[in-house]
Amino acid sequence: MKSPSSSLGRAAAAALAALLACACVSTGDELRQGQEPRASVFTDPPGQESTEAPRLYARDGTLVAGPSDAQQPAGPQSRELGDGSGRMVLLELYQNVIEERDALALEVSALRAELERSRTTQKGAETEALAQVSRVEALESERARLAAEVLELAGRLTTAQIRRLQAEKLLLEHKLEAQRARVASAQSEARS
Repeated sequence: MKSPSSSLGRAAAAALAALLACACVSTGDELRQGQEPRASVFTDPPGQESTEAPRLYARDGTLVAGPSDAQQPAGPQSRELGDGSGRMVLLELYQNVIEERDALALEVSALRAELERSRTTQKGAETEALAQVSRVEALESERARLAAEVLELAGRLTTAQIRRLQAEKLLLEHKLEAQRARVASAQSEARS
């Protein structure tokens, strides 16, 4: 929990920083008014006439885009805090910053919650994927076992059919021998 003195101290520090920024901006504006830009080594390198707009050069000697190269807004930008007394404006700005900070904190907490939900969903999906992989492996091993069992049963069936056919052959040969013996005995009886 924040103490009232720490939040008051922060408010005072923010107000002081804003006042110093205002003082720096207004002092710089006063210095710029009524003065023409001075030539410097950076804007006008030695040995060059300043007949055209000043050019800026980088440390390596290359030309840096100047005001004529890039589009700049017309006139200096205003950095004034607004109408009313400085203290009230600063307090209003401070309050706006605090509200924005609180809104951003809420947004961060919502994004963290969403991230946690996404992580939970991802972990669940990974767990399910691992379960599916293990299930596929179990089904493939079962399929391989069943294929081996089918092959063994096919071999047994083939062996049983061969034995049955051999038994039928022996039975037919035995019947044929018996038939021949009857025919031979009937012919020998018919001759005698």
